[in-house]
Amino acid sequence: MTVSEPNYFFKFYKHLFAAGLSLAEVAVYSYIDDWNRGGNPCFCSDDTIGKVFNLERKAILRARQKLHSLGYIKSTKLGRKNVMFVVARQDIPSVETD
Repeated sequence: MTVSEPNYFFKFYKHLFAAGLSLAEVAVYSYIDDWNRGGNPCFCSDDTIGKVFNLERKAILRARQKLHSLGYIKSTKLGRKNVMFVVARQDIPSVETD
């Protein structure tokens, strides 16, 4: 069994920056969105997301809480795991394609 390398290329959407979100908040959104585009819920902990972006757990927690309060993501419990989803994602042009 081979283990594939994680994908560290994310789409950062202009509408998130235009909405006044910080780079950390956009990074967290993009990470969760990347999991969701593959048809999977995001089970990753704040520590795991922090390691990807070299950010402290507290920064990830704050970003995730703000995204949740603004309605960009939703979370639910699945057993002991917190599962995150992007809410109502449309076909939004990414920064790379503009």
